[in-house]
Amino acid sequence: MKAKYSVFLSTCDAYQDCWDPFFFLLRKYWPDYDGTVYMVTDNLTYHYDGVDIKCLNINQIKGISPDVNISWGKRMKWAMEMVTDDIVLFLQEDFFIKGNVRNQIINEFVQLMNNHEEIKCLHITRPKIKDSTKSEFEHLYNMKVKQRYRADCQPALWRKDELYAILEDDYSPWQMEVLGSRKSSRMKHRYLIVDKEWIRPGEFEIFPYVKTGISKAKWLKDVVPVFADNGIEIDYSVRGFFENGNMMAKAVNALNWRFKLLKRTFLQMTGKGGSSF
Repeated sequence: MKAKYSVFLSTCDAYQDCWDPFFFLLRKYWPDYDGTVYMVTDNLTYHYDGVDIKCLNINQIKGISPDVNISWGKRMKWAMEMVTDDIVLFLQEDFFIKGNVRNQIINEFVQLMNNHEEIKCLHITRPKIKDSTKSEFEHLYNMKVKQRYRADCQPALWRKDELYAILEDDYSPWQMEVLGSRKSSRMKHRYLIVDKEWIRPGEFEIFPYVKTGISKAKWLKDVVPVFADNGIEIDYSVRGFFENGNMMAKAVNALNWRFKLLKRTFLQMTGKGGSSF
């Protein structure tokens, strides 16, 4: 029976070198997934044998010049408007699968969400969340309403309408995790997370994957053994590797971003700019 949810793959044309490895590993470690992968690109169309891919090349579909850079949040919202399933599994192109995906468990979670419409999001990987309360469902905890990273960009089952609602057109992925989480808290909908004692990295995982394969457009070295073990050949010199020497620049960028976030929050509180959500 065909899956009752879709994979929503966030990517862009600049990361097309990730696509072959991503789908090769998906086919190898998740062969029993029989649903659709909605792939959010800019202008390119992509196919992979054995996978039902629907390429949402946003610039072409919207009639926008290929040279125009559309914000991440707007691209995600436009793409979600074209998804027909109510529930999506959110993934990114550098989430390289490295072990067998527990397809039956994911299907059971989807069925749980179908039976309980109040569940708007279910995080399927080991959470960083500390504050949670046990739910009535086995291996699942309730995420508290006022919780950092209620919404994040790691693998999770989302009601499409919920994910759409917490996004703003100008969000980046990082803003979605911070500002989107705040918006989610105000909405006060029910989110579930898997029991962190149930998920044991390297021993038992529902979705075993490289949590981030690329940072600041550079490869992270975590991908090297995964690719090598699976016979994937990559010319790493094209992107290069993200080194510790980049950490200072990353820290400066983070401080600049936090300053902009504080400025935006102040303007919203004083009614002088931006959406107040």
